[in-house]
Amino acid sequence: MRTQTTTTETLSKKISGFRPDIEGLRAIAVLSVLVYHLSSSWLPGGFAGVDIFFVISGFLITSHLVKEWEKNQRISLSRFYARRMIRLLPAATLALIGTLVATILFMPRYLWQQVGTDVAASAAYIVNWVFAARSVDYLAEDSAPSPVQHFWSLAVEEQYYLIWPLLIILVATALKVRKKSEAVRSGLIVAASVVICLSFGAALLANWRGDATSYFATTARLWELSVGAISAIALPYLSRWVQGVAAEILFGAGLALIIISLIVIDGEDAWPGPLTCLPVLGAALIVGFGSRASVLGRVLHLKPLVWVGGISYSLYLWHWPVIIISGYVVDPDNFVTKIAVVVVSFVAAYGSVKLFENPIRFSAWAKARSRNGLTLGLMMGALVVVAGLLVSSFAGASSLRAPSGAVPKGATALGEDLNKVNLEAAAAQPDWVLPAPVDAEDDVPQLYADDCQQQQTSADVLSCSYGDVKSAKIIAIVGDSKANQWLPALDEIGLREGFRVTVMTKSACSFSDAPAELGGKPYPSCDQWNKNVDVELEKLQPEVVFTSMVNSRAHVKGGVEEAQQAMMNGLVSKLKRVANVTDHLVVVGDTPHPPRPEYQCVAEHSDDIAPCVFKLEPATAESAIEVQKEAVQAAGGDIIHIEDPSSNTDSRIALLDMTASICPEELAAACPAVIGNAMVYRQGSHLTATYVRSLETWLERGLRSSGVTL
Repeated sequence: MRTQTTTTETLSKKISGFRPDIEGLRAIAVLSVLVYHLSSSWLPGGFAGVDIFFVISGFLITSHLVKEWEKNQRISLSRFYARRMIRLLPAATLALIGTLVATILFMPRYLWQQVGTDVAASAAYIVNWVFAARSVDYLAEDSAPSPVQHFWSLAVEEQYYLIWPLLIILVATALKVRKKSEAVRSGLIVAASVVICLSFGAALLANWRGDATSYFATTARLWELSVGAISAIALPYLSRWVQGVAAEILFGAGLALIIISLIVIDGEDAWPGPLTCLPVLGAALIVGFGSRASVLGRVLHLKPLVWVGGISYSLYLWHWPVIIISGYVVDPDNFVTKIAVVVVSFVAAYGSVKLFENPIRFSAWAKARSRNGLTLGLMMGALVVVAGLLVSSFAGASSLRAPSGAVPKGATALGEDLNKVNLEAAAAQPDWVLPAPVDAEDDVPQLYADDCQQQQTSADVLSCSYGDVKSAKIIAIVGDSKANQWLPALDEIGLREGFRVTVMTKSACSFSDAPAELGGKPYPSCDQWNKNVDVELEKLQPEVVFTSMVNSRAHVKGGVEEAQQAMMNGLVSKLKRVANVTDHLVVVGDTPHPPRPEYQCVAEHSDDIAPCVFKLEPATAESAIEVQKEAVQAAGGDIIHIEDPSSNTDSRIALLDMTASICPEELAAACPAVIGNAMVYRQGSHLTATYVRSLETWLERGLRSSGVTL
């Protein structure tokens, strides 16, 4: 046994030196990501370069840790983390500070808050969870691509570095077998295999549930790093057992899997998921057998690839901010611009390595004590966190910010007759706006603060009550965020007229029997949620069911027409059934969809907001209102137009068209972004809570016209 252990240790030392094949693989990974980010059509699976990086990181870190254990029978966590900080933080700090400076110089002020927050989270290596939350946040649909979005993968790696060394120490100590590296390695292979099974299972479960957070979630990514870890742990055995032609074949298979991944896979595939095994397994085969593949291995030994691999970390850090921020200065789709982006990214990466990273990384001071590396890393991280938060806070300054105590007129500025509105009041250039453009995204109904809108991953029904919460008379708001956006006005109506307003809504989930769709894919939790809401309404027996929707398409085979027809049929079915458990079913027409984020436009054109107007007809065509109207009429209901005082119905089902209170007919060619000093839209086609509150009178009239007794 002693002889076997010595052989294992000797082989481990022999293959643990500089690996040009790994540098070449790093080059392939970073160049794939770069090309994909320049244009996804050029290399559809280029995003898989990140998965290759995960395998490499798991391999290298585990190699160092296991080697240290075998040599010293212990692992110095302080030295490990000091080395990680010295290796990673100088480059990251420079890139993040550079991104903040470029943000201030070139990006609109309204984006400073988001970028500053993202930079701070990146420096703290928790930004992947920020992006995970944003990926399912219906309120963040207008969020511009973050110039530090690529830091999510670095955050995953750093979180892995917190867990994996501790697990190695735990396993090695538990075995209590000194000088027997094979026993420790066997135990670590078992531990890594358990991590792989649990993490890969979490990824598959998230895909099945339609959980968009899994792309950024550490729990769904640990298996990729652990595959690299197993490659490192098993490397001495593989070196003994696999030689010559066999090593060449396996190495070639790894290259083939990676090439197939980069060319065949695209962004529509569930990720991470079963197909992620292709680049992960490919990378594992290369790092496992690349040191012995003398023929095919020369491909990754090419000097240009090895050179790019040497600066791959910095190139990864710099390329994305350059791509995103340059898009605010020049045409991002111009081919010359793309070439310039590549050149600038390489220059920044090379300069960072030579002039900043290496002088710090290889300095005698940094190597002298672990404490030095830890101190420097923590100081750099703290510096960037503070800088990011400062930039975020500066975004609040705005020439359109309302004076203290200001109350906007909002929709009341239109006058009493929507057929003859006060054009001057509606279209005037404001001195102030409430909410301020940079605050518009946060001007939402109270239910969000109460965590009362169900997220995309769960089918459970969340329920909260507003208005007169003790009343036995109930208005039930059901549907998606387009339904609950009316809560600020219904809350006031409920308080005044003695109605309890009960909210049961779910993100991006239409109140319909049609197969739900989310991002072009099935949305099973929405389908189940709809069934659960039917049960709750049956128990509740509300006087009024109030609903709306934003999605006009169901998830069915065929084109747009088939998808809209299926949604209409599903809505008809739902309306007929729900009409049996309520006195009045009020469907509020979807609000017009502006062609751009209106609050962003107002922030950019604060001196003259005229460029922010939009035409009503195309904005209405993009909404779900026509599908809603067809469904209501097919279900035997009537249409109520808010601008027509004579329109009313005795039907149990009615569609309330509030469009004229948002963009009256006289303004249809230039729907305003601001009415009566109130910002109309907060994000996407959602109205601000401030503007909805100003629509209280109009909404009450509409409810009465729909037959609701208030």
